[in-house]
Amino acid sequence: MNSTFVFVIASFSSSFALFLVEPLIGKRLLPVLGGSPSVWVVATVVFQVLLLLGYVYAHALAKLKTRSAALIHLGCMAVALAMYPFALGSSPTPDDPTLGTAFLVARSVGLPFFALSANAPLLQSWFRGGNKYRLYAASNAGSFAALFVFPFLLEPFVGLRKINMVFAATLFAALVLLAWCVVISLSKRMDAQESPAAANADSVRNEVVGASAKFEWVLLSSAASLLLSSVNAFVVVDLGALPLLWVVPLAIYLLSFVIGFEEKVSVAVLERFLPFVSLTVVALFVYRSPQSVTWTIVAMLLLLFFGSVLCHRRLYLIRPHESRLTEFYFFVAVGGALGGLFAGTLAPVLFRHPVEFWMSIFVVLFAYRPREKFSAVTLIVPATVAVICGAAVLFGDDATRYVVAFAGLALYSQRRSRPMLFSIAVAAMLFATSVVGLKNERVERNYFGTFRVKRKPSAVTLIHGSTVHGIGENPPSLEPHSYYSRSGPVGIAVEHLRKAHPSANVGVIGLGAGSLLTYWGKQDLLHVFEIDPDMVRISGEEFPFLRHARATVAEFKISIGDARQTLRNTPPSSFDVLFVDAFSSDAVPVHLLTLEAMNEFRSKLKPDGTLLFHISNRYFDLEPVVAGAARAAGMDAVVLVQRASKHELDSASKWVWVSTQPGPASGRPPRGTMVWTDDFSSAARALVFTKKGVFL
Repeated sequence: MNSTFVFVIASFSSSFALFLVEPLIGKRLLPVLGGSPSVWVVATVVFQVLLLLGYVYAHALAKLKTRSAALIHLGCMAVALAMYPFALGSSPTPDDPTLGTAFLVARSVGLPFFALSANAPLLQSWFRGGNKYRLYAASNAGSFAALFVFPFLLEPFVGLRKINMVFAATLFAALVLLAWCVVISLSKRMDAQESPAAANADSVRNEVVGASAKFEWVLLSSAASLLLSSVNAFVVVDLGALPLLWVVPLAIYLLSFVIGFEEKVSVAVLERFLPFVSLTVVALFVYRSPQSVTWTIVAMLLLLFFGSVLCHRRLYLIRPHESRLTEFYFFVAVGGALGGLFAGTLAPVLFRHPVEFWMSIFVVLFAYRPREKFSAVTLIVPATVAVICGAAVLFGDDATRYVVAFAGLALYSQRRSRPMLFSIAVAAMLFATSVVGLKNERVERNYFGTFRVKRKPSAVTLIHGSTVHGIGENPPSLEPHSYYSRSGPVGIAVEHLRKAHPSANVGVIGLGAGSLLTYWGKQDLLHVFEIDPDMVRISGEEFPFLRHARATVAEFKISIGDARQTLRNTPPSSFDVLFVDAFSSDAVPVHLLTLEAMNEFRSKLKPDGTLLFHISNRYFDLEPVVAGAARAAGMDAVVLVQRASKHELDSASKWVWVSTQPGPASGRPPRGTMVWTDDFSSAARALVFTKKGVFL
């Protein structure tokens, strides 16, 4: 068999295994860590750091004799394979959930990922059959294939246990192919050493690569990585912590490596339209609305593709000689890790606003363009544009917004003659729209996302991501609005419950603004389960509902932590009704919708108790999922829908009544059923898109 083909297949299989384990471990971690989108964001950072360590290790091994390096690395791969089935173990409970997530990722698959990450640079350093950068393309193709196979060919049809077995099989295949490549490399080593090409490679190897070249490698790599992490965070927070959504930005990022490192593919069109795409993102944020979220995500993904391809093409053009491959990949990995660490761990601590996205756009626009000397114009023009843009958002005047549009067009005309001016100005516009424009808003940020409290003369609104999580009247009153109005599903359900339970023991999973708490009085017992302690503080300070409940109900209790874990401390048959209203932006954590979760919830209900699931969503039809779990758990499901309301503060919503008792007469039977379990769930089957509002 052709030796080049063996090396190509080995590179492909190693990267396939490497990127198959990423969504696998992310999905396995979700139930353990509460279903937060930050699980994937932090896990991605850990993988980037492990990749860097793997490249450092590969760079060190490349300096050894091939036989010695091969024995060490084959041993490392064998130990990694021996770790199967890659158990997570118990969940740590540190004060910082970011550290807890990172610890679990590293402990479960740290060694296999580390060993696999070293395969690509080592295989290329041992390859003696032509252009080694083609193996890099094969490696990225394997990564891209894994990210396609997981959500579309594995997740919809088999559970996590079988996917874990598939990963173990691919790890074993990578080990066998690696050993084969070592045999081929050792058999050709003496001939290669005696050839003129080898002598020339030795002379090139001794040449010194300047610090400026290494800095540019790091800058270009970190620019693309920072953009990936920023877009990733936006997408998973708004759409959901699901592998199907995780892999899209990562697949685009990897595809950019394949295209960028393929010299025959022209990127002139991308270079021409990158400034236009960046200004489109500016416009979508200036004129942001709930209906434009889908288009904003599409534009951000396009920006990720354009920017990453151009950065990686520039990396390819300034690559060193093949003899310095492992050093080159080391600095590329350094840049990737720096970008990921900044966006995934430092930015949430340093900034209340997600300004790292705007910073990533500036770095990308700046990194791939020719350098330009600073001048007064370079600084004055962006500052002027930022002031205009900030005024447009602050005062909301349509005429001023048109001025911003013309300013954007004027900047677009300068994209070639003054690229630095253009990149700084775009970054200034984006910064102004995200920070200066947040007038009368309280913004807080933590592991669970970015929360905004927006004040208007008639209302105070709690927003997570792009989704409203509760509305209170201004001046304050105890009247519930948004998804919790008295004329909507919640009001109808509570009225129906009161007929059987004049006094009730009530559980609420997910606090939000606290609107659900206003329905209960001095005859009731109330227990709230909330994963985010900051949400309890914000709700108590900004809305009257929590303060009212504390002062009014017969007994009030709050448990902090993931609902499935904290509920286990509650005695069986406790609740007359349990509300499941846990959201991250617009997404319901999947592990709260599985059959195991349904059985756990039912065990905490009295024999005639009721579950009420809030499933309002713009992107996923969760009605069949809840109905399927209810039927499998021996209960009936009734769907309650509010399509419109006369009150301007009320919203369309959908809830599912789950009980052995008859539901409200206004409810309807569910449309179809599907059962998700902790081992099996398929977001692709529930994915829908609506033109406006929620899927009802």
